[in-house]
Amino acid sequence: MPTGSDIAAMQVKLVGAALLLFLSFILGYWLNNLGKPYQIALLTSHKLISLAAFVLLCIGVYRLGQNNEINTLVYGFAIISGLLFVITIISGGLLSTSLVLLGLVKSSHHISPFLAVLFSGVTLYLMVSGRS
Repeated sequence: MPTGSDIAAMQVKLVGAALLLFLSFILGYWLNNLGKPYQIALLTSHKLISLAAFVLLCIGVYRLGQNNEINTLVYGFAIISGLLFVITIISGGLLSTSLVLLGLVKSSHHISPFLAVLFSGVTLYLMVSGRS
């Protein structure tokens, strides 16, 4: 059974992940508006902040899963969330290259972050609400 300090630490991680995701979205819009060639410092910050948010979310879901029994639905949402984050990272990496890419890659990078956040939110909600 988790203690009060365990729950507080988990909440800090999840709130931190949410703030990092928000900052990543802001930097992404800024990069998009500036266009190519991307400013290295801004692009690197966007990538590292996104990766940090993903890691914090993974840690949060893992720790919540240790304290709760998780059903197949929640595992499904967690897996889909992870895959969407991976698609976002790959498509973003492709966009930062000098390759001429299909519009599908750009569209994917514009849509997949929102879906990743949506599925992550549903996953966390189901786990925290005890519906897992």
